[in-house]
Amino acid sequence: MFVGRRMTKRVIAVTPDTTLREAARLLKENRIHHLPVVEGERLVGIISDTDIRNATFEKKGEGGGNELLR
Repeated sequence: MFVGRRMTKRVIAVTPDTTLREAARLLKENRIHHLPVVEGERLVGIISDTDIRNATFEKKGEGGGNELLR
């Protein structure tokens, strides 16, 4: 079995300027766990549901709430 047979062909991506709230919405609506982060045609990173969750928890620890996702 090869990756090409199992990979997602309809890629949903974000840019570095996408808000965490928007990224979280895309993850939830599309029932996925990772989003490629692209600038033009260049892959610059990957954001995961865990990354977003951790950012939210870090903010809560600073006395914030879920404002990262608001």
